[in-house]
Amino acid sequence: MYDLFLRSTPTLGLFDNYLQQDAHEFLNYLLNKIADIIRAEQQPTGVEDAEDPSDCEMTDVSESNRKHSGRNWIHEIFQGSLTNETRCLNCDNVRTKEENFLDLSVDVGENVDISYCLRCFSDTETMRSDNKYYCEFCRCKQEAQRRMRIKKPPLLLALHLKRFKYSENLNRFIKLSYRVAFPMELRLFNTSSDSSNDDRLYNLMAVVVHSGSGPNRGHYVTLVKSHGLWFLFDDELVEKIHRTNIEDFFGSSTETSKSSYTAYILFYLDAKVASGTSTATDYTSTIVNNSTIGVGGNKMVTPNPKDLYRFCDLVMESVVEMSPPSYDLPWLPGFEECKTDYERVKKFMSMPFLRRFKISISDQSSAVKNNSIAKQKREQGNEAWRTNNLSLALRYYTEAIFFASSSEEKALGYGNRSCVLSRIGVHEAVLQDIDLAIKYNFPKDRRPRLFIRRAQSLISLKLFNDALTEFNNCVEYMKSENLTIPNNLNEMMQKGIKDCSTIKKDEVLIDNSVIPYFVHEAKSLIMKHENTQTIITKNYNNPNNGSNITDHNLHPSIFRSLHLQDPPAVKLTYNDEFGELLILDKPYSCRLHYNRLLLNCYRCSKRCVNPIPCRNCTQVGFCSELCEQEAWNPVWIDSNTSLPLESTTDLSLPCHRFECGLVDRLIIEDYAGWKRLRSKSSNDLTVSIKKLKSFIDKLSDDDVIGGPNISWLAFSLLTKTAPNILNKLIKDCSLLNGVPVYQIDENPVNKEELSSFTGNRVIPQQNWDDYTTVDWLITNSIKRKTSDLWQRTVVAVYLTFCLEAGGYPITRDVDDNNQLNCTLLPFDWASTCILHHLQCISSNGHSLSLPEYIFTENTTTVHHNNTSDKQHKIPGIDLNKLTSTEISTCLYPVLSLINHSCDPNITNVTIDKFQCAIYSIRPIKQNEIIYGNYGLHYAVHSLNERQSSLQSQYHFHCVCQACIENWSPLITTTNSNKDFQLKCITCSGLINFGTVTTLLDSDNKSSLKNIHYCQCSQPIQLKSLSKFQKLFYNDLYTKLNTIPLTFQKTSPKKMTNKFLNKFIVYTKQMLDTEHLYSILQRPCTTLDWLQEMLKQLLDLQHSGWSYESKIIRSAF
Repeated sequence: MYDLFLRSTPTLGLFDNYLQQDAHEFLNYLLNKIADIIRAEQQPTGVEDAEDPSDCEMTDVSESNRKHSGRNWIHEIFQGSLTNETRCLNCDNVRTKEENFLDLSVDVGENVDISYCLRCFSDTETMRSDNKYYCEFCRCKQEAQRRMRIKKPPLLLALHLKRFKYSENLNRFIKLSYRVAFPMELRLFNTSSDSSNDDRLYNLMAVVVHSGSGPNRGHYVTLVKSHGLWFLFDDELVEKIHRTNIEDFFGSSTETSKSSYTAYILFYLDAKVASGTSTATDYTSTIVNNSTIGVGGNKMVTPNPKDLYRFCDLVMESVVEMSPPSYDLPWLPGFEECKTDYERVKKFMSMPFLRRFKISISDQSSAVKNNSIAKQKREQGNEAWRTNNLSLALRYYTEAIFFASSSEEKALGYGNRSCVLSRIGVHEAVLQDIDLAIKYNFPKDRRPRLFIRRAQSLISLKLFNDALTEFNNCVEYMKSENLTIPNNLNEMMQKGIKDCSTIKKDEVLIDNSVIPYFVHEAKSLIMKHENTQTIITKNYNNPNNGSNITDHNLHPSIFRSLHLQDPPAVKLTYNDEFGELLILDKPYSCRLHYNRLLLNCYRCSKRCVNPIPCRNCTQVGFCSELCEQEAWNPVWIDSNTSLPLESTTDLSLPCHRFECGLVDRLIIEDYAGWKRLRSKSSNDLTVSIKKLKSFIDKLSDDDVIGGPNISWLAFSLLTKTAPNILNKLIKDCSLLNGVPVYQIDENPVNKEELSSFTGNRVIPQQNWDDYTTVDWLITNSIKRKTSDLWQRTVVAVYLTFCLEAGGYPITRDVDDNNQLNCTLLPFDWASTCILHHLQCISSNGHSLSLPEYIFTENTTTVHHNNTSDKQHKIPGIDLNKLTSTEISTCLYPVLSLINHSCDPNITNVTIDKFQCAIYSIRPIKQNEIIYGNYGLHYAVHSLNERQSSLQSQYHFHCVCQACIENWSPLITTTNSNKDFQLKCITCSGLINFGTVTTLLDSDNKSSLKNIHYCQCSQPIQLKSLSKFQKLFYNDLYTKLNTIPLTFQKTSPKKMTNKFLNKFIVYTKQMLDTEHLYSILQRPCTTLDWLQEMLKQLLDLQHSGWSYESKIIRSAF
């Protein structure tokens, strides 16, 4: 986009920098200029694709010779159409003319709103006197009525307020500073009867503001909404503003006002798009990159709050109806007095409308298979292929496959995508797609193309015998079907047969079309066990109530100390063998982040470039048919349907049964609809709702909550658990703070309570994959504000309606114990569990990350001396650009016990199937607690940032060493000879060399008073200095450059365990107590660099990291 802007500016000399220019004129110029540039570049170049187009299935499209229409993303985003109707008052004949527009210019009045301006825009105008209309039927000029209405509303509506008019008296243009109110949400009422999307709702996304008294002087500033927040852009100054301050730019009460700040251009974005993206820029930039509009931008699934907002509106209306007239809080009276989640849900369920509310999946059109959409997507993919836009072609063919409901459309989609994948060079994926295309009965007359493509991929994989067999099978197939192979395909086949016998297995194959793509295969880890058992200590008033449980996912040295009064802790029972695998934990439940649903397998988390869709919906993808099948296997026995529990089913992996078609409703960014209410104009609300809005508007942005990853995971935690298990656990509770609950035993042995019902946290008695290991986790309910708990209660009940719609066994008809069916979970009990999940995930959930290296430079080639062939030189990895990207949110029974430190001694490594491995990254002593990190590290974040964020989300004050001593972000480089403080190798005291400085800033030097200083003789102290010089200057100093350089020169496929192990061994050695760790005082960037290097090496060795071209990544 920036490149296009620069290319559109050479002729901008007409915009004199020393004169005040009109922002509306510039907008029109810029949009039309960019459209012209794109249109010129879209003209056919006459250069055919490198691969013969006849080899691709796209030739079956009837419009293969269609010329470019001239439309591009400018038109897709900004263009709408008007219907200009003129009615002759003599003969009543109506003439209709359609006109396109990129923006609408509307007149302004005194103390009006933008809806009034739009109505005036479409008011009927009578044409009379000198302005009569020539009627073709009357064949003379007649009086007539004319009006303009919107036929096709644009995706992004630009409204220009005509604030400048010519004054006859003053003989110049003046500015109209009238107050024109504009709402956060806008619905168009001046649409034609045949309008498309006549009910389209818009959200305000940006405002261009003019300051000054006239058109030839003044200044422009811009208001922009980004990630739910408003910012003011004033030249180089950018500042955050509250959305209530936007009213300051409506205008003044007088016609003219000196230096008034008044809105001049308004930008409204389609509400469905606005609610599904972080900002308008995010969505429109996707369109710019793709040159056309895809479903949901670069995501197949975006939040769909339609039913949620319907639910929230009913909730707010009920709150008003059930409250006394003077009550102005947005929750039910008495809600703040509830002590448990069960009490909160019971209070909420007193609203009468809940008995009638229902959610239906059948209305969810975006999740339903649709052959018409599939065909449209496939044709868009064809067009992208013809323009050699591989990224866009891959995107559209994948969407076509996801929407396809018939075998025919599936076959064509897989066949077409295999062609793109072949061009990219992902040959394993090519073979998989070709198999699926044939499975779905790909047209027989074009099937030889698939056979030849499959053989070519086999050659690239050096499976020459299989490739030769495939070529021969192709020949036999054509004979049996009486097919004649085209000359170009025959030449390709003959060349392939020759290559099978001439290419050597160790020869480097050359393919100019190959685009960098590599995914490391994450292999399962096995915990090494000795004869030591894991000890789980339960300290809650009864010292004898403890047990020893062997856990095969923990290292024998792990000691879990669980306390109710103090935070749980995980310790080592003996000194750590540094760098060893300590914990290997499976999640109780896990879900991908919704922006990864086309990038990773829903079931096993593997990165895949050719995802396979769910059998029933369009919302999740899989790496294989096996994963798709397993996602539908039940995770618990359903006695009603006699569904067997598959013995091979991994119960920790996601199950799609109860959320198919519902995913976009489970990812919720606005828990109680308060964000939406804050964006509404008070003029659109009833008096009673205005009172609620007044309170909500005063809340800070942090107090209006939502979280799509948390809401989906909270839902999945319940679907993972059988209703009869939950019923039993809940009925075991005798009293819920005075509320009687069904009870089985008068005096149950080792009674297990659910804290969401009783408010009592009880340490789990069963295995660590039992539901009680989720329920007992801390929720911090007592520290949460009433507004927080109410919003979570609203969304918890809404998610229960989704649970019911998804088919989970729920009943609303439970009045007494006799009516309770153990195979059906009462509605309010389910809501209580989900409410608990929403809180405990916020405090205990883990986000899994995978390393990614996105290759953006052009691939280079080198020439062989003896041949004319070319070989792709795939560059290695710049470790500084290897990013860690969050892919999923999970809840782990064991990892949830690990506490935070801003200076952690362990690292998390994501391995296959959402498993998380814990490794130590520095020596840990016996009985020392192991600490993880909640995303706030002293080397990156200041003390204030750390404490503020931890208090806001996790509700605790961190007292780790880095916080007590106020360790600040490290700003010096590792190469600095002042970047260390040495410790004595004899007494471990700090050596006070006068010339060596500390990493702590000047404000932190007071903390050195508590440090033990070395009192040894100078010769002993010099031994430490000598050891440091030997280890650092004679060894590590060189490695600081050579290690990163080695990775830059090494192909990703050659980064084997053997290759990585030599660096891991070296890094661990430098960090152990016999080397640098024994003589350097922390904090120290040298040690931190080594720790970060070790983290990266462990990630590269064990995780499913990816190395790919931006061409591939931008497809999704």
